[in-house]
Amino acid sequence: MVGKTLRATRIRAAISGYAICLKAGIGRSRLSDIERGHVQPSAEEIVRLNAAVDELIRARQRVEAVAAEVGCHASCESMCRSYIREADETLHERPR
Repeated sequence: MVGKTLRATRIRAAISGYAICLKAGIGRSRLSDIERGHVQPSAEEIVRLNAAVDELIRARQRVEAVAAEVGCHASCESMCRSYIREADETLHERPR
């Protein structure tokens, strides 16, 4: 996935650029440049970005599955998004 395809996939999956950056270990401005096609990512960056997107999509699917199991559907969506944002922030604060 590169550039515009990455952005489209990220937006469709409702994943923030911030979350992708944290997981892939790249700066937000670099991701923006890649998504807009202003720079060509290295092979290593492509691998990290693809892995980050895949991991975050799987994590969202697990959260949604658990929510469905406990009877928490659309009415709890904003709460789930809040938890995901908190997890993103916690990851950002954690030393590497």
